[in-house]
Amino acid sequence: MGNWAERVDQQEIEAWLSLAARMILCINCRLWDDITTPGQSIQTWRSAQSIKDLASSTFPIHLPDQDEPTYRIRSDRFRASNLERHAGVELAWTSNLADHLLLDIRGTKKTLFVFELASFAEASYTACKNEPYGMSFDQSLTL
Repeated sequence: MGNWAERVDQQEIEAWLSLAARMILCINCRLWDDITTPGQSIQTWRSAQSIKDLASSTFPIHLPDQDEPTYRIRSDRFRASNLERHAGVELAWTSNLADHLLLDIRGTKKTLFVFELASFAEASYTACKNEPYGMSFDQSLTL
């Protein structure tokens, strides 16, 4: 009968790997170019790409420039209703962490996507809150 790998075709193995990556990283990734999910960004996991490279390309580190303007928002006024009333921004839930805080502007409609799995976000924050901001993926694996 052979070993299990001989009995399972390559496409099924890739489907299980894609599922594992989606569960570990909470992202919508695919291994094939012909699969699409309307309304969500999708990361294509190339056959020669490691899961580490997939994570790095999905969540790049952004360090603001010194000249980049920053604005303070009072936390007691930062509410969904204020975003909608003052800026015309609607909120939409997403299960794709790569889309968290993605502002989608199409014509006059503005939608801000918010990651819906709060417990995952909180656990990730708790695990990483003491890491330096610019720490690379490789460095975080050594902790």
